[in-house]
Amino acid sequence: QPQNPPPKRPSAGNTPARFPDADRVMGDDRIHVAYEPDGSEITWDDEWQKVLTEKGRRAASTVTLDFTERYGDAQIFAVEIVGTNGQIRAVDFARTLKIATDNSSLGSNIVDPLDKQMSCTVSGLAVGEIRHVRFAKRTRKARMAGTWADMQLFEYTAPILSTVYTVDQPDANPVRNVVVRHPFEKTVVRAPDRPL
Repeated sequence: QPQNPPPKRPSAGNTPARFPDADRVMGDDRIHVAYEPDGSEITWDDEWQKVLTEKGRRAASTVTLDFTERYGDAQIFAVEIVGTNGQIRAVDFARTLKIATDNSSLGSNIVDPLDKQMSCTVSGLAVGEIRHVRFAKRTRKARMAGTWADMQLFEYTAPILSTVYTVDQPDANPVRNVVVRHPFEKTVVRAPDRPL
């Protein structure tokens, strides 16, 4: 896994008083993609969310990843809780880890048994604490051979304090086009490309 700068955990200042309409705050989300010339890829994600309300605690008490077995898979590496005292507690997520068929499109009469949801329970999470999850999704087979593309949404159902999205590209098949659509002023900044 790539080494990113230290995460910006949600601080004690991120309270319901600062975000009165929010149930959670995305303090930091580090997304790193490494793709190969054939279009296969691995995406690592390291996210920190602070729980502000009971509704937010219920929502953050489950981690769910969507993927399709036709093209790849997913894996959760760590789930932790940072208490209000700063102590980190590891969550035994493997005990509740399950993979099921994603039936969310059933209402549209579309069912693909290879569409999956991986989920686990974050037991012991309390209001005021931080949920830290580290996971990865892998694409073994590109939808179009020799082609890589991605779309990243810089928005969420909770306030975002920081999201960093980085891409490692192969020399044989570099990124040809990058577009930031409809950015709010000074909220999305693209750093210059640099060799590793």
